[in-house]
Amino acid sequence: MDTQASKKLTLKLGTGFQHAKVTNSTGSRYNKSTVGRMIDHIYYAGLNSRPSWSTANRFLDLFDHMPITAQWNLDALEVPAKKTKINAKKLLLAENNFVSHNRFTVLAEAEMGLNELCAGLIDTGWDQYARLGALDAPGETIKTVLSKNTIKKIKKRRKKFKKLTKNNCPIRDYIKSKSNANRSIKADRKAQNAKSIKKIADQILNNDSKSYWRYIKSYTGKSSQSIADGPVYDKNKNLTTEKHEKIKIWTNHFGELAKDATGNSRSTDKWENLISSDCDYYPECDSTILWSDITDALRDTPNNKAPGADGVPSEVLKLVMTEPSPTSSPAKLIQKIINLMYDTGDIPQCLETSVVIPVPKKGDLKDPDNYRGISLIPTLAKLVAKIVATKLSKIDAKYNIIVKEQAGFRNFEECAGQATTLYEIVRGRKIQNKETWLCYIDYSKAYERVPHMALLHKLRSVGIGGKLLNMIKGMYDAPKIAVRVGNEVSNPTEYLCGVRQRCPASPVLFDFFINDIFKGIRGVRDNDYKRGVDY
Repeated sequence: MDTQASKKLTLKLGTGFQHAKVTNSTGSRYNKSTVGRMIDHIYYAGLNSRPSWSTANRFLDLFDHMPITAQWNLDALEVPAKKTKINAKKLLLAENNFVSHNRFTVLAEAEMGLNELCAGLIDTGWDQYARLGALDAPGETIKTVLSKNTIKKIKKRRKKFKKLTKNNCPIRDYIKSKSNANRSIKADRKAQNAKSIKKIADQILNNDSKSYWRYIKSYTGKSSQSIADGPVYDKNKNLTTEKHEKIKIWTNHFGELAKDATGNSRSTDKWENLISSDCDYYPECDSTILWSDITDALRDTPNNKAPGADGVPSEVLKLVMTEPSPTSSPAKLIQKIINLMYDTGDIPQCLETSVVIPVPKKGDLKDPDNYRGISLIPTLAKLVAKIVATKLSKIDAKYNIIVKEQAGFRNFEECAGQATTLYEIVRGRKIQNKETWLCYIDYSKAYERVPHMALLHKLRSVGIGGKLLNMIKGMYDAPKIAVRVGNEVSNPTEYLCGVRQRCPASPVLFDFFINDIFKGIRGVRDNDYKRGVDY
């Protein structure tokens, strides 16, 4: 493909890339018997200016093609700050040193406010991670599949090339060295591909789907983050490639979803008149949070998940999971913070903000509407939400609050059972030559449409109250979201409507919210049979 054809292709794809002209090259072409294939394809996006210059270097032998170099002004480039993250494996090796740090003891015994305690736990943890060498600063690593023998052949080829440029080597000797190096490179890559295929096969046989998909994404270079960091349409369908403008577009997109368009989401008066909340609440709503509740929630929390804005992964809190009672200082501090949150219904400010990451669904991936937002919630807030969800599920199991037609997000229930029941009903009616009418409802942006006050009043109307309801109210008092695209994170905005994606409590809260949708549609009588749902 020559230069003009490549320009047409990028315009057709709508990638937003710009082409930089190479001064001493007339375009891509195959040079037949001449050394090298010329390439002048430099495309760039997200920079504030064109390159100062770009040129082909005819005096380096790196590959089959002549390398090209481009230079930009430093003002047009922004060097991203190195991000540090916690290495859970290194921290596990120094577990005793971490949990025995005296700063945790001081915090556990101090009479401090909830905000100070939570901030102290996070800050002390980060100091400890640095002291124990459990922090990593991910950098660019260069991995090669080439063997030592192949690397020697490449070095020999380069020496021949340098002599060739000075007319000190016959071209036949260089071509021979080049052919030997290329054959060795192909052999190494073929061996690496065979090794990768065997590895994938082992992962599939061992049901290790996570490692399998990680390999697929690394092989294709298409992770959800790399896709979301690409060009994106604004509201006027103009394609944007500049990173600050893209952040604004994504922030506005998710901000609109979290906005209270009707003004009723937080209106108490609106929902008091529509939903009765005069009933008594179940005594389990005021039951205290036991240490076993905390450890059970920690055991149910998966590892290797992206942390929230605090950067603390779940593996850190799980260091105290095996304690039968809170004996270490971090365990006492964690229990103290969680009980304070549950008793007061307050959420510390450092746990209010969730980081939203766009994850592609289907359709044109330059359109923000074809993405769903996944919330990265701080680990401690996620732990509290998991405890709340467990309490709600136990109350529902005891008092049968959620109707049996609702199988989603419930223990010991599954959609396969619902589908089987539906199949048997349709099959039985078909045998009797009877018509069956089905109604499929797909909620559009379902989680984002739940009004906060309506949810609270709905919970109160079915007997959820006391400390449990206050805790849920605290979770939705002042939540905020910040959007992360690539390495850029936007400023936090208010989350005024909807339950949060990926929050452990959201599925069961949504079940409670839509529970009464089944009233009045419990099926029809068919001769002497009972109602449709009991068919």
